[in-house]
Amino acid sequence: MKNAFFIFFACVLVCLLFGSCNKNGAVPGNSTDFVSDELRLPLDTAVPTLDPAHMTDVTSFAVATQLFGRLVRFDENVKLQPEMAENYSTSPDGCVVTFKLKKGILFHDHPAFGGKRRECTSDDFVYSFTRLLDPKTASERGSLLFVVKGARAYYFSRMFPITCDYLAKGNFTDENEPANTLERIKDSLEYELELRKPVDESGSTSGINDDPVFPDSVDIEPIIAAIDANLKERSDSIDQIVLEYLLNLREELLPIDSVSGLSAPDPYTFEITLAKPYRPFVSQMAMINFAPVPREVIESYEDKDTFSRQPIGTGAFRLKEWKVDRYLLLEAFPQKNKPELRIKTIRYLVEPDRQTQFQKYLNNELDISNVPTGQYSKIKNDASLSKELHREDQLAIQFFVLNLTKDPWRNELFQEKKALRQAVNYAINREYICEEILEGRFRPFVGLIPPSLKEWTNPETAKRPRYTYDTEKARKMLEQAGHPQGLFLEQVRLSSDRKGDYPAILTEVQGDLRNISIKTDLNFLEWAAYIDAMQNNRLSFFRLGWSYDFPDPDSLIYTLLHSSQRGASGNFAWYRNPEVDRLIDEARTSLDQNKRKQLYWRIEEIVLEDAPWIFAFVQTSNVLIKPRVRGIKLSGMDTDASLPNADLSKVWIDHGVKNSSDSAKTGSTNNPANEQAMPVDTE
Repeated sequence: MKNAFFIFFACVLVCLLFGSCNKNGAVPGNSTDFVSDELRLPLDTAVPTLDPAHMTDVTSFAVATQLFGRLVRFDENVKLQPEMAENYSTSPDGCVVTFKLKKGILFHDHPAFGGKRRECTSDDFVYSFTRLLDPKTASERGSLLFVVKGARAYYFSRMFPITCDYLAKGNFTDENEPANTLERIKDSLEYELELRKPVDESGSTSGINDDPVFPDSVDIEPIIAAIDANLKERSDSIDQIVLEYLLNLREELLPIDSVSGLSAPDPYTFEITLAKPYRPFVSQMAMINFAPVPREVIESYEDKDTFSRQPIGTGAFRLKEWKVDRYLLLEAFPQKNKPELRIKTIRYLVEPDRQTQFQKYLNNELDISNVPTGQYSKIKNDASLSKELHREDQLAIQFFVLNLTKDPWRNELFQEKKALRQAVNYAINREYICEEILEGRFRPFVGLIPPSLKEWTNPETAKRPRYTYDTEKARKMLEQAGHPQGLFLEQVRLSSDRKGDYPAILTEVQGDLRNISIKTDLNFLEWAAYIDAMQNNRLSFFRLGWSYDFPDPDSLIYTLLHSSQRGASGNFAWYRNPEVDRLIDEARTSLDQNKRKQLYWRIEEIVLEDAPWIFAFVQTSNVLIKPRVRGIKLSGMDTDASLPNADLSKVWIDHGVKNSSDSAKTGSTNNPANEQAMPVDTE
């Protein structure tokens, strides 16, 4: 007993000398100590927004996935599973989708709820989807709902007066903006003409069952003809006759109060009627942009941007603290109808430098890390770290956008620039970049549908790529474009954010283009500024990675290449090909998967020929995960260590597992660990 007393006294003395101990015996303040029941992940960039209406990037998605619930989500096998929906059904004609909601799902606490915990109901989904379509929200993803009956009419009836005022003032910030705006108006007016055609009474789904904006008495065709004449004569200004037409048309239009295709028959039924069948619609609902948000919270904020920093959702975790450019701290939000969470907090550390991420992982300051450039081979050959390395082929591609509204890529009078765009595609040594710069972590890919999207990929795309590394062919195409040896070509600015491997990739691309006499200067921006510059058409040549939001070609092809999506909606190349538009529209509405596949293959062929991008790589995620972190199931949609698709509510910390990377943090990368690493998907 005496010895026991002295042992107890000694322990108390140690705690007094070195600070109080936490429940696992670790001394707080030591950065290498394990934090109990807290999962720590890195973010390559600061989070631009946590408002679902404005999310377009993986970093925001990763955090928001834990904060917001959705009707459905994808599991580790990229298979669709109900989340907030108990179940869902689609009518035989593919035009009515009905979601039955789970009862008892609560929004995170907020003063706007009057001190009560508020349940999420079908009315919240109607509000949230309508909010995406309201021009006042200015959502970058609202146009994805144009497949819903009445969505276009609701948006256009509210946006058209704003557009007319903008055109009347004539204060354009970009010389292409008048033409771009007129083309959008023309698209909407042509859609109105389509609505006036009779729907096939035989039951065919080829017709459009949508709401018109203008009465039949309004003659639209002369306005379209006037816009066409304006576009042929000039692109930097608006003819007075066109402006008068539009202002008169404005008087015929009344704002529409609601979206006819969105309804809530009862608190737990959310019904969506589509204007035409859209095969991947339910899959699209897994996008975090379609998460429900509470009206009273948003309306309680005077500044409309407040919600992006103080979000309220229905997710397993809620935002506790956010230090911009440093970290975000999420805490568990228990729900009665869900299993108890086994981790209490998630800490996202903003660390753009992946070498620093890796070092923090070795120092046990992070539980998960990306693999930095130059470390992959060492990690793969290390007895300890190789067991913590997890690779997954991604539903993602990398490419370089050639903005067709900017020099030198845009077509000019009597000069087609397709040959120039093809020349730069031949100039890039994708194999060298992937094997030498990226250590085999990316693979060359010239196409739109990555191999990881197995059931959709055209095998000919890989066997016979449209572009290979061929500097001689590149020089010939450059000469064909009217720029022999780079003659008459000004220096082009090549832009990117700084995260990950991108600076190294851009430097190599710069060298490849120099080999065919095209000069570039590199322009690196912080992530939020980079997104803003893309969305506001300020970049002419820039890197872009695209992760599929759902496993269907439409996720990329419609968003990035349909002319209706030009600009902030996703078509940053401002690409427009009427044949591609027609094929996309047909592929989206067909219920025959084999037919859709053939249509997408034809689209891919045309786009490769038009070359609005430099087609570059497909991605493989390479992440390190501590063996004590259990229950993580990676998927092809988890593009980096932020794990944007993983369900972290099922993760737990095994306190009995020793770190197999402890030897690595002392500088040794060859000694085997004393403990075996646990499989990442073992619960």
